Amino acid sequence: MLHSIPRRTLKICLIVFSVFVSSSASAQAWEESTCAKAARVLKVIEELHFAPKSFNDSLSAEIFTLFTKGLDADGSFFTEKDIQSLDLLVPELYRQIKDSTSCEFIAAVNLIYGQRLQSFATLIEASRQQTLDLKTRANFKEKTTGQNFKEQEWQSYWQNYFQMRVLFALDAGSDSLVNAGLPSSVVVQAVQTKVAEGILCRLQDRIKREDLRLQYLEEEFLDAVTKVFGPHNSYFNREQEQDFKVSLAVEARSFGFDFYRNDLDQLEISNVNPGGSAWNSNALNEGDVIVSINTGTEEISEFNCLSTSLLRSQLGNSEKLEIVVRKKSGEESSIVLESSVSAVEENRIQSFILAGTRKIGYIYLPSFYVGDEESEIVSGCATDIARILIRLKREGIEGLILDLRDNGGGMMGEAIRMAGLFVNYGALSIYWDGKEAPLTLKDPDKGVVYNDPLIVMINSFSASASELFAAALQDHIRAIIVGSPSYGKATVQQVIPISFAANTDEGPEPDGALKLTLAAFYRATGSSHQKEGVIPHIHLPDFSEALPYREVNEHYALENRPIVKKTYYTRLPDFPTESLVQKSQSRLAVDSSWMGIKSLQLKVKEWDEGPTIPLGYSDFRAYLNQNDLQDDFDAISFETSLYTIERPAYLKELATYGLGEELEQSFQIESISEDIYIQESYLIMNDFLTTKTK
Repeated sequence: MLHSIPRRTLKICLIVFSVFVSSSASAQAWEESTCAKAARVLKVIEELHFAPKSFNDSLSAEIFTLFTKGLDADGSFFTEKDIQSLDLLVPELYRQIKDSTSCEFIAAVNLIYGQRLQSFATLIEASRQQTLDLKTRANFKEKTTGQNFKEQEWQSYWQNYFQMRVLFALDAGSDSLVNAGLPSSVVVQAVQTKVAEGILCRLQDRIKREDLRLQYLEEEFLDAVTKVFGPHNSYFNREQEQDFKVSLAVEARSFGFDFYRNDLDQLEISNVNPGGSAWNSNALNEGDVIVSINTGTEEISEFNCLSTSLLRSQLGNSEKLEIVVRKKSGEESSIVLESSVSAVEENRIQSFILAGTRKIGYIYLPSFYVGDEESEIVSGCATDIARILIRLKREGIEGLILDLRDNGGGMMGEAIRMAGLFVNYGALSIYWDGKEAPLTLKDPDKGVVYNDPLIVMINSFSASASELFAAALQDHIRAIIVGSPSYGKATVQQVIPISFAANTDEGPEPDGALKLTLAAFYRATGSSHQKEGVIPHIHLPDFSEALPYREVNEHYALENRPIVKKTYYTRLPDFPTESLVQKSQSRLAVDSSWMGIKSLQLKVKEWDEGPTIPLGYSDFRAYLNQNDLQDDFDAISFETSLYTIERPAYLKELATYGLGEELEQSFQIESISEDIYIQESYLIMNDFLTTKTK
C-alpha cells in the first residue's frame, strides 16, 4: 500500500516535543546509583555484544553526547549556556562510572534540566496572558539540528512555537478554511488559555517530582550507554520491555483501540483494531473524543495533565473499563469493554487475488512475528504464510506478489523458515557472533510450498528480517525484487535482562533489560547489505527515498564488512531482468502518477526537515489549504482497471462470521486497488509470465 500522510497526522507530526511531556518511566526502587547500573550495562555489553569497544575517557564523552542528544534531539530545549555547563561534567564521567560508588553528574544534569523546564513553564505562562499578533508576517521554522540557541533566541523560538500551537487549535475548532476572518479576541484568549493549560499541567509532575525527573534522566542515560555501541541497542524499563515483546507477537490482550492527543488537546480515537473488543462493540469509532474512562478502580475525566503513554499503561493493567465518548454529532455514548486477546494490528497478514489478464496472488506481511513460544505447536508468520500459499494455489494463481514494504523485521528464525517455503535446499544466510566460526543458516524443513513465479516488493522501510528474506531469494534467483533499496540493517538483536551482570549476593536483582546486537547476518555469498540495503532488480521511485531514515544515516551504525565462508546452494536460471526493467521504465516514463513521485519526494523532504509555518492567522490558513500532502498522495493514487481484487475463498468464509471482518477486508481492497506500486508489480509479473510462455 502507498501509505499517505493525512492532514491531521501532518499537523500532529510537525512538532514532536516529548522532552517536556513524556512520563513513560516506570516506578522502581533506587537502591543503586545510575553509574553502578551503567557499569552493569557495560559489563553485559563487553561479554555479549557483537562489536564491543573499550570503555575509556573518549567513549564516556561520546556516551554523554548521546545522552544530551536524547534529552534535546534538535537542540531547541537547552540553551548554549546550558550545554556549556553540561560539558563541564564530562571529564569526571569516566571515573564515576568506573568506580560505581557515586554519580554526582546525574544530580548536576538534573539541576540544569529542572531549571530549563521551569524556564519553559514560565515562558508558557507569560505567553498565555500576552496578546498575540495574528496579523504578523513572521514564521515558525522547526529547529532540526545545529547550534543551541542563546537565551533570547530560545525565548523567541518557544514564543513562536506557542503561537503556532494556538493557530492549530483555532483551525481544529473551525469548520472551513475559506472566507474566514480573524477570530474574536475572546475566542483567541480562550484557546490560548486551553493550549497553555494543557502544556503546563503535563509539565507539573516533571517539575515538582524530582524522583520522576531523576528516573527519566537515568533511563535516558542508560539508553545512551547502549546506543554508543550501535543504533539498535536499547535500555528498556519494565513497560518498554513488555511493549517490545507485544510488537513481535501475533496476538495480544487489549481493548482494541488506540488514541492520540489532537490539536484541541482532546484524546481522540485514532484506530479501532478489527476483531478486538472495541471493534466488536460496534459502538466506538475513529474520531470519537474520550470524555471519561472508568477502570473499576479509578475514574478519569480530566486528561489535560495525563500523558498518553501513562494512560496506555493504566489501561494495560485493566481487564474491564467503561469509556464515555463524544461522537462527531455531539452526542455522548457510554461503552463497556472487556480486554480480550486479538490480533496485533501491525501483524495482520492480508491476502487477495488480483484477477485480470492473469490471476495473481497478493500477500502483505507487515512483520516477521512469532507465535506463542510456550505452545507445543510451531506457530508464527512462516506457518501462517504457508497456509495462505496452499489456499491461494488451490484457487489457481499463476504468480505471487509478496509485499514486504514497511516491514521493519522481527524474528530472524521466521524469515529463514519463510524463505524455505520458496527454496528447496541450500544456504540461505550466514550468522556470525564475532567470536565463534560463522554458521550457515539453512531451511530446517524439506521441500517447497510454492515454486511458481514470485515478486517480492520492498522499500526503504523494509528492514532486518525482511532484508534477510529478500536477499536469500535474490541470491537463489528465486524472486524478482521490485521497489526501492531496503533499509540496510544486517545485525541481530536479543533482549537480555540487566540482571545478567548482577551480583545477587549484594542485593535484589535490578529491573530493566537490554536489547543488544549479538551478531550479524550475511548473504549466502558472504557479502552484507549492512548500510547498503538490498538493491531491487527493478527500481520503482518512492517518496521515502527522500528521507534520511536508513541505516547509513545512523551515526553509530556498524560498518559493512563481508566475510569469507564456503556455502552451497543452487542458483536458478537468471531472470530476463534487462527486458523487464526496460518495459517497466517505458511505462513509468509516460505515466503522470509516476512522474509526480519526484515532486512528491521534494515536498516530503521539505516536510521532514520542518516546514516554514506562517504565524499570521490568514497566512496560516492559506498555508494549510495549499500544503496538504494528502492532495499530493491522492494525485498519484487511482483505482486500477487492470484487475479486480477478489477475496480468496477462505476469507469469504471468515467474512460470513461477522460484519467487522467484511468491512476490514473492504478497506484493504480499496487501499490495494489505488496502489500504483502493486499495479506496476502486477504488470511486471505479467511481462515475466509472457516471457516464460514464449
